[in-house]
Order: sequence, then C-alpha cells, then structure tokens
Amino acid sequence: MSTSPTGGNCIDTAHIYGFGESERALGRWLELSGRRDEIVLIIEGWHPGVDEAGQFGPPRVTAESIHADLGESLERLGTDTSTCTCCTGTTRRCVRARCWRG
Repeated sequence: MSTSPTGGNCIDTAHIYGFGESERALGRWLELSGRRDEIVLIIEGWHPGVDEAGQFGPPRVTAESIHADLGESLERLGTDTSTCTCCTGTTRRCVRARCWRG
C-alpha cells in the first residue's frame, strides 16, 4: 500500500536534519497516521558535529557515535526499528541491515 498520492513509501531521514526537528515531525506523523509498518525508513547518522557558525567538525564514525545517534533518531521517530541505516558524512557506505534499539 502506498503512503503518498504518487506511490512512495520510502522516507530518508538523518540525525542532523533540522537539528532533530524533522525527525520529531516525522515521528508525530508516523504516530498520527498509523502507517509505520508501511514505511521503508532509512536513517542516516554519525555526521560530523556542526558548530554555531555552521562549520563541520571531525568525523564521528565510531561505535559510540553510531549507538548514540541511532538511539536518538529512533526515540525522536517514536519507533524501535529502521529498515536501513546509512553511514554518511565522511563515508558513503550503506549498511543494509535491520537495526533496532537496545
């Protein structure tokens, strides 16, 4: 079943988008619509930090950063799974796996 008028059911989000506000908004929509099971949810994470001037910091591709960012994203989204999790920022390698909190 499609979740949009054009037939799409895949949503790509990232820990850094809107400094978390986009994931919170998406989480509210997922809850209100009741369509989480219909969505292919791609979560990107472990981007370099960004300071107040918009300058990117050093790479954050570490076990601690991955665990922290994914946990925060899942919390904001109000779900405990993603369909695909991607390393982005300094690496462009997608990890094709079903990831979960815990």
